[in-house]
Amino acid sequence: MPAVKPEQMASFASFRLAERWRWMLLLFGPALLTLLVLMVIWGLSLQQLERQEKLALSAARQESQTLAHVVAANLEQVLARPYLYADRAAELLDRGNAEREALGAALAGDGVYVRLLVLDQGGSVRFASSPLALALARHPLAQPAPGLSLGPLSSDGDEAWLLPVALSLESPKGRTGRLLMLLDLGYFLRLYQGAGLGARQIIISRSEAGPLLVADDLAISLGNAHATSGQEARLVVGKTLERFPLRVEISQTEDSILEGLAASRRRHLSLAWSLTLLLSAAGVALSLLAQRQRELYRQVLQSEVDKQELIQQLQQEKGQAYHLASHDHLTGLPNRMLFSELAESHLSASRRGGHLLALVFLDLDRFKVVNDQLGHHIGDLLLRHVAQRLRQSVRDSDLVSRQGGDEFVLLINELADAEDAARIASKIILAVGAPCRLEGHVLEVRPSLGIALAPRDGLDMETLMEHADAAMYAAKAAGRGTFRFYDAALNDIPVRQDELARGLASALQNDELLLHYQIQHELADLRRIGLEAFLRWPHARHGLIYPKDILPAAREQGLLPRLDHWVIQQVCRQLDAWQNSGFALLPITVNVTGESLGDPDFPGLVLKTLRERRLQPALLGLEIPVDWFQSADSQSIARLENLACLGVSLWVDGFGRGPTNFHHLHVLPIKWLKVGPGCISADQGGRQDRTLASFIIILAHVQGLRVLVTDLETPDQWVQFKAAGADAAQGYHLHRPAVASEIETLLERKGDGNGDGEI
Repeated sequence: MPAVKPEQMASFASFRLAERWRWMLLLFGPALLTLLVLMVIWGLSLQQLERQEKLALSAARQESQTLAHVVAANLEQVLARPYLYADRAAELLDRGNAEREALGAALAGDGVYVRLLVLDQGGSVRFASSPLALALARHPLAQPAPGLSLGPLSSDGDEAWLLPVALSLESPKGRTGRLLMLLDLGYFLRLYQGAGLGARQIIISRSEAGPLLVADDLAISLGNAHATSGQEARLVVGKTLERFPLRVEISQTEDSILEGLAASRRRHLSLAWSLTLLLSAAGVALSLLAQRQRELYRQVLQSEVDKQELIQQLQQEKGQAYHLASHDHLTGLPNRMLFSELAESHLSASRRGGHLLALVFLDLDRFKVVNDQLGHHIGDLLLRHVAQRLRQSVRDSDLVSRQGGDEFVLLINELADAEDAARIASKIILAVGAPCRLEGHVLEVRPSLGIALAPRDGLDMETLMEHADAAMYAAKAAGRGTFRFYDAALNDIPVRQDELARGLASALQNDELLLHYQIQHELADLRRIGLEAFLRWPHARHGLIYPKDILPAAREQGLLPRLDHWVIQQVCRQLDAWQNSGFALLPITVNVTGESLGDPDFPGLVLKTLRERRLQPALLGLEIPVDWFQSADSQSIARLENLACLGVSLWVDGFGRGPTNFHHLHVLPIKWLKVGPGCISADQGGRQDRTLASFIIILAHVQGLRVLVTDLETPDQWVQFKAAGADAAQGYHLHRPAVASEIETLLERKGDGNGDGEI
């Protein structure tokens, strides 16, 4: 055996050293790489969680700031109300008992201020709303002091919510006195209970002292009796009233804000831990691979197994991708693409077997209102609920598809006749329209259905879809919440609109239009106080045409100012005829379009018409559309103000439908607001809705306005709005619009009784 040379020994040692380092790299390299990747994963995960928490806190702060501004603005309006009472109380110092009834009546309709006391300069009581109000004379605020003063809350448990308010008085004749009132902060805060406060608290405090009252969704408590844990981090934002020494704060624990992120946090952490385990396992596997080369065959075999699993996973993902592409993600129903494929197959089978097939196009009425008022989350829940009810209403062999939004399409197979389709449509309307409770909200949304029958209404899906869609719009036009079969007469609708637009000028020139009148009643005693004029067009071909079709045609032809002038002329002519016949006249209101209100000649035409008929301007009322205030210019406002000064009454029609608020109404001497049942939701009958209705009506009364409710159709609405404090009403429940000859039978002759009403 040859001897090992020193050079070979050195080379072998170098090789052993290189191998040792190579093995160490193979053993520890995967572990170091795994550790580095895990550090990156956990760093990104924690950074994402921190960012979500910051966004959640920022959003909660913004919402709390908005709520604080709203509550502070409402509280400032409430605290400004004593100045309105002070004007009448100051006149009381001069006139004696003349203003007592006015003060009592004003306080009786005010749910926020519960007691009122008027003292003269010597401290003598000039007016007390109740015997309990006399105790205010001994209150420290009864002592003379300038401006508005706020006292401490009462220590009496029964009256612990009452905040004394005092205001100095000075009558037109120079007499001084003191007005003392009790503000019910508990009543004010109850308006916000159950209005989505969630975990938030509303805190009302003095600027220089601690909290007075604290309110949340469940209760209202005194500030000194309210305890919060000092260990809880809270998000507090506030708004100090500009004119009064009070501050509104919105408080919420950070835990309640971050509570909604728990699921997301768990998902992130679960994913991070899963990746940690996966990468750790991969690192260990690589290290073991370097140590156990003899297991190479087993690992190769395992690689083949992994490849098969990957193929299976890809196949599953392919199936999932097809399902996502062919089904609606929200409801799980077939989407438009899959429905078209399946429907063509069913249609072919129907043609071969000679069976009747119905395509039903369904649209949810007032679904946009649910989305706007309750949010898209509730809207999505409602769509899922509707999809479930639709599946349960038809057979397994029938198709149900969501086309998008709130539109659904159903394909009903193997019908005996059209009556079968009608029965199924009625069943669907009852099932979908039944009330459902979603996260505390009771919703009742009825569908409108259009039905096209194959082969009668079409032989292909495109034709059937067009016909079913047209039938659905016919169902909506028929009053919603119903169904209609396809009718070829629907194709004449565009021709009808064009015919109306072309014939309106001639009808206006030849006095072919007419007016119907609807009586307006006092809610308290049903006394007749006025009439509203409604435009009608008895068309020779299309029957009686209503303003919803007349006004678009007039706007298209530029006839709106001329049409408004014609209506006013006809109203004045009718008033003149009734006056000559000896009837006791009732004021008549007419709707005026924004185009006429912007016409510089409009006021002159109105006054000229009144003078020609020798009528008092108070007999005519102009109803201004609520959205006109958003774009009204100073010249138009000045012209209307001149008409009001001459005696023409001004009304606001549709208050509550748009963004106009009480602030916009101050630009004109408005006398009446016309509101519909839907704008303040009193027709729902809920306690919160009735409170809101009363609050809006009280605010209108404080502003010196009267409220008339339109479209009163049921006895329940009459009772609810009367209880809410509305002044007057009109609608089918009281009287339907009628021609002048029918109205004459309800008018009284002069001298026969108190038939005159004054608005």
